[in-house]
Amino acid sequence: MALQIVCKTSIDVDSSIFIEIWENIFSMESHSSVYKKRIRIFILLSLIAVLGAFDAGVLWLAIHPQVPPLYRAYYLDHSIDENNFTHQMMKQHPEGASPSDTPDSKL
Repeated sequence: MALQIVCKTSIDVDSSIFIEIWENIFSMESHSSVYKKRIRIFILLSLIAVLGAFDAGVLWLAIHPQVPPLYRAYYLDHSIDENNFTHQMMKQHPEGASPSDTPDSKL
């Protein structure tokens, strides 16, 4: 049985090689148990590293949000007061306008 990988060229690969490697790594009846333990530890550490990188990326996005200047000024920086914020919001979104009437609406 051959597995065909298509990118820009076709390569015939015998799938039994992958099955044999998989069975050798995870089988419990081999004389190279130290080798298998090292591979399992490597796989687990790789998984932990990938999850850690994902968590670090989410933390970066949480610490550095991409928000409009008016939102940042009122909620994050506290550089404008409530009345000024309300006035500027009323200019951007007139009373009676539905969310679908706003220029940045995706609806």
